[in-house]
Amino acid sequence: MKNFIVYRSSAGSGKTYALAVNYISLALSRCPSERDYYRKILAITFTNKAAKEMKERVLHYLYTLSQFEDVDNILSAISKQTNLSNKDIYIYSKEVYTHIIHHYSDLGIQTIDKFTYKIIKTFSSDLGLSSDFDLELESYKIIQPVVALLISKISEDNVELSD
Repeated sequence: MKNFIVYRSSAGSGKTYALAVNYISLALSRCPSERDYYRKILAITFTNKAAKEMKERVLHYLYTLSQFEDVDNILSAISKQTNLSNKDIYIYSKEVYTHIIHHYSDLGIQTIDKFTYKIIKTFSSDLGLSSDFDLELESYKIIQPVVALLISKISEDNVELSD
């Protein structure tokens, strides 16, 4: 798993910046032959807010670079990771940005819940699930009915034993 990277750090430590730099570096590293390489990159976060922020940051950085501008010293960071020239980074950023804008749903930045749902949905027939299943990710919605059923079952068993 050479390309598997996990970032663990506290709030405000620059995770989103580091993730955006890595995401863009990977996406640009295969240009110009694969300007849609971003489709093969998966970034998973825990919250919708984090996923939204990362998407916005990636798109903002790509757009800025596509305008031949640098922001937050991202040009230098990407250049170090990819060994691409500044000119190539600018040109490839424009190609990748344009492709993402036209194929936004292929941008693989999502929550772990959404990723899990997609996998289960894809293999629903193999798992013996109907295609219109509902996946419940809120644990309290599962635990409360199960506990109530368990208590009900225990109560029924106790009634049967005392009869």
